[in-house]
Amino acid sequence: MLQADQASAKGIETIVLNEDTTKTTDSWKRVRTTAAMVYLAGDGPVRNLSQTMERLAFPQTSDS
Repeated sequence: MLQADQASAKGIETIVLNEDTTKTTDSWKRVRTTAAMVYLAGDGPVRNLSQTMERLAFPQTSDS
């Protein structure tokens, strides 16, 4: 993703997540601990994708 590459080149810790990332625990650890910018990418409805990703990234604070 071009935007993520540009941010990383400027020293911003960036991660791109998509529907395939749900099985990659290292990515979620980076979201919680070091990422300053998170890009959500996917073909599905953004609302559903973002709710799922929020639950995975922050399981202890999720209401779902």
